Amino acid sequence: MFAGLDDIDWASMRHAYGTAGEVPRLIRGLVSRDGSRRAWAGEAYNMAVHHQGDIYECTTKTVPFLIEAAGTPGLKGRPRALRLLASIGESAGDGRRGEWPERAHRAVQVAYPLYERLALADPRPKVRRAAVAAMLACPDHAKRTATVLMGRVAAEPSAAVQVEIVEAVGTLDAPGAGDWFAGLARDHPHPRVRLAALTEWLRCTDEGAEGADDPVPMLLDLLHAGGGDLRSIGSALGDRVPTRVRLLARAVRGASADWLNNARWATGGMSKSWRGDYTELVCAFAEHLDSADRERRRIAIYTLTELGPLAAPAADAMLAQVERALAAGEPAYDSGQGGFWLSEGATYALVNALAAAGDPRILPAVGQVLAGDRLPRYPASLVRRLGPEAEPMVIDAARRCLAAGDTERFRALAYGRPALAPESLPILLTALDSAKPKISDVWAVAALGPAAADAEPRLRGLLDAEDSSLARWAADALHAIGVDFGELLPAYRRLMADPWDRQRIVSSLADVGPAAAPLADLVREAMAVPGDGHRAAVALWRITGDADAALPAMLDGWRHARYAHTGLAECFAELGPRAAAAEPLLRAELADPRRATHDGASSAIEDDEEFLASVRNAITAVSSA
Repeated sequence: MFAGLDDIDWASMRHAYGTAGEVPRLIRGLVSRDGSRRAWAGEAYNMAVHHQGDIYECTTKTVPFLIEAAGTPGLKGRPRALRLLASIGESAGDGRRGEWPERAHRAVQVAYPLYERLALADPRPKVRRAAVAAMLACPDHAKRTATVLMGRVAAEPSAAVQVEIVEAVGTLDAPGAGDWFAGLARDHPHPRVRLAALTEWLRCTDEGAEGADDPVPMLLDLLHAGGGDLRSIGSALGDRVPTRVRLLARAVRGASADWLNNARWATGGMSKSWRGDYTELVCAFAEHLDSADRERRRIAIYTLTELGPLAAPAADAMLAQVERALAAGEPAYDSGQGGFWLSEGATYALVNALAAAGDPRILPAVGQVLAGDRLPRYPASLVRRLGPEAEPMVIDAARRCLAAGDTERFRALAYGRPALAPESLPILLTALDSAKPKISDVWAVAALGPAAADAEPRLRGLLDAEDSSLARWAADALHAIGVDFGELLPAYRRLMADPWDRQRIVSSLADVGPAAAPLADLVREAMAVPGDGHRAAVALWRITGDADAALPAMLDGWRHARYAHTGLAECFAELGPRAAAAEPLLRAELADPRRATHDGASSAIEDDEEFLASVRNAITAVSSA
């Protein structure tokens, strides 16, 4: 078996972690009778030879041996070999360019008849399932694949393979697939297959949209009968957020702890990607805050704290939970006692969430946290939105940190607090004297404003830094601590000589306003860059007040790439009716159900909700008479 495997000069090739000399051992390991050896070989292959979907020369040259393994009856490891072929074929066909991806793509497709034969007739269900996946990696045969698989379901004895087939057909955009899914969802005897079919039907049709028959009861019945993944179903429902909210809320209210955890993941993914009214779902999770089941309570707390401003309907319930915990003598902050999810304690998670929302009722609990012997790892997030009422306790906590030698937490709490400049500035000046000053230290100096005037000589020394970003932030910091902008003009003019740096510096000039008028010509040049001149346009408006010149570039930037353009929306609001041309764009953004920050970042919800508020404000301003 594997004739010629040892004749190939594998050591001359490379994979993700070096030379590929061990490939023959991996190929043989994939079909070993020893299950642990097969698992090791599969993991090692994926980690090195097919790292993160990459296709190397050695990846391509293993394809014939994987095909041989898949087609040898009775051999162990055949399902894994087929899954690897499916992954290689999919990766090679997803737009990767180059000799080896293209050769791998062709090599995988050559064995399509084998994959079809195994999917239809192999005695092992695991092999049939994996063969279906391999068929999908052959796009040249997509039409035949759809026909073969849709005809196979009735004769296939394994429900697991039937589910694989249904999900595979869902990726093929096959004619008549919608009716086929609907029939299976209605008539198939196995609930898992019906659920898979209903999920794919929802994915490929507009039916079941808001206002049509509610699919939630059927989905819940099938979920309880046969299991499934709320995330997959949610993804299939797409932008039908009200339906997704109803589905998850009912699942949360009637679910086991396992289902509640599944709903947690589904809620997190949906809320970071889609806008909508989440009140019903938030309230459903809040009902578990009083649960006698510790795991349910922890899941509810974690989910609510992850929802940021969307958790506002549960604020009273969250506050009540905090007050009960503190009345029972539990610490407001309990590092290391909350497990992986709530590593700083369940009560602190709720305190932090309410503080982040700016709820003043949480101030007494914040005071307990800040007065404790141990402070949170990132204390700044706890106090950034609580306003002046929290300042005395923050300053006291910062000074205690400094006295204890905890410089990291002291700096976090002292950021932007001029009252702490006498203690924080010496630390920052020492940092600026280092061989490689950090931009974050420059930011911290700037945040102190005029109270950091003693930093002027150090900052002036950074204006000639080789790192243009460091030089730019030093110039900004000098202006922030009170240096007249006229003295900084030569530095800004020099920095703006580079077109790349110019696009970044204009944001600083927008904050300077009319004092930056001598640089207006350079700002106009930056504004002329198609699709990327909107920041310069904002700066030009604030420097010169020339709305007629700035508005077209602002509109072009908004259209060029969708993003949370909060700064642009605020500028439209400043322009008022003169920015009437922006109204259709603003209203279109408001109507878009997908978040402008749908990249999954931890701040996606908060950033997008702030953006939406700026859009609503801009609409009011530009449409006013």
